Parts: sequence; C-alpha cells; structure tokens
Amino acid sequence: MPPLNIVNFIVPAIPDGHRQFHLFTFNLASIHTRLRRQNIINRRQAKTSSVSYALEYGTDTLEIHHDAIQPGQRVIICDDLLATGGTAAASVKLVEKLGGKVDGIAFAVELTFLNGRKKLNGVDVFSLIQYDK
Repeated sequence: MPPLNIVNFIVPAIPDGHRQFHLFTFNLASIHTRLRRQNIINRRQAKTSSVSYALEYGTDTLEIHHDAIQPGQRVIICDDLLATGGTAAASVKLVEKLGGKVDGIAFAVELTFLNGRKKLNGVDVFSLIQYDK
C-alpha cells in the first residue's frame, strides 16, 4: 500500500468499516466518504452510483454519492472483515466506476480459509488479524 499521506480518500465500507475508519485515519488529512447499502442511502435525495453483487444467500447493492470521488483520485477502502470477498470486490468496482484508483484495501480481520483475496485481483490487501480455520 502507498504511504497514506499521498492518498486522496479513505473509504470505509458500510456499515462496520466506519468503526475501523478512525484507526486508519487518525491524524491524517485525507478526506473520506462512505459506501452504503442501498436501503440506507435511498433515504437521502442525492444522486448516486451503485453496484449490485451476489451474496451467498441473495444479492445486495452498494451506493455512493455520484460526485464523492473524482476521476484519478487515489483511494484506500477499509472494512472490518474479509470473508468471501464479495462486498470488497463490489466496493472496488464502485470506486473504479467513479474513476477512482484503489491503492489498497485494509481489513481488521481476514478469514483466509474463505479465499476472499481471490476476488480482489491486482489490489493490495492488508489485514491486521488472519484466521486460517
């Protein structure tokens, strides 16, 4: 991952990543925005961009304000858990849809036995704690 002082945005994934957001941005001047589940952001009247993705038990949709990330801005996504990688891959896709460049994804916990990193090809992944069973 690049040094955090050259990143334009740190994006906590919804909703749990916002808790870890403070760990990654303490004393940083980086701007942040949030990815949200569709049913949460629909309460607001802002224009959004969205990505739908498959879950083990159905589908879900992530949304972000359409002007939250500008083309070429460098982004680090943070979340609490990397399991199968579906939400993380959708987060990357959504940032890239807006023209942002994902420099890395940081997780508090990774369940390595679920192979979630395989869905994140080409993205630098960091996790604080890894469980292999």
